[in-house]
Amino acid sequence: MLLYTDGWTDARNENEDTFGIERLTATIEEAGEIALAHLTQTLALFSDATEAIDDVTALVLSRQES
Repeated sequence: MLLYTDGWTDARNENEDTFGIERLTATIEEAGEIALAHLTQTLALFSDATEAIDDVTALVLSRQES
């Protein structure tokens, strides 16, 4: 489960494109799991040197089978 603030989807690149829910979903599907390190790296590459306009917070919860 991924809980995130709108700073993820509202993050912009130098062309003023937003990261958006579609890109967030595609990043998760690409990784095959919710890997916070992969999400963070993908967002950093997308926004490059663009200053953040909002907080970017996420919490990943997972359950291991016992």
